[in-house]
Amino acid sequence: MMGKTLPKLCVMAAVLAAPPALVQAQDQAEAMELAIAKATLAKDDFTGETVLDLELEERSVADFARITTDNIGRALALKVNGQTLTRPTINAPITSGQIRISPGMDPDQPDLATVVEELQADGAVITVEVQPRETDEGAAEAPSRNIPSP
Repeated sequence: MMGKTLPKLCVMAAVLAAPPALVQAQDQAEAMELAIAKATLAKDDFTGETVLDLELEERSVADFARITTDNIGRALALKVNGQTLTRPTINAPITSGQIRISPGMDPDQPDLATVVEELQADGAVITVEVQPRETDEGAAEAPSRNIPSP
């Protein structure tokens, strides 16, 4: 009996010994500013809609790749001057340094032509903010539909 209990106690001790910052970091919002090298309006090949294409400065590409790699499945707010442009869910790492924002992705989205003017200024940045899990849309801790609940 002691042999079966010991592994469970070791696992529990490891969890309890984890630093609080490490445990809490998964559910706290992470934010950073990314430097913009280029902001342009373009026409989407499939929809014909005008979209905002952003190219990150080299120094911001790795930061954006890391934040998107580490937070797959979470919502990411992209903001300019405090206004949210879009709040998509991260489905895959974005390592290219290229971001495309389509119109209407967020009901309160500002006019893209105005945004591109703001982002064409020297030193322009976009703020990206990983949303805490408890505020992610559709991220309720429900059991998977592929795995039956016990």
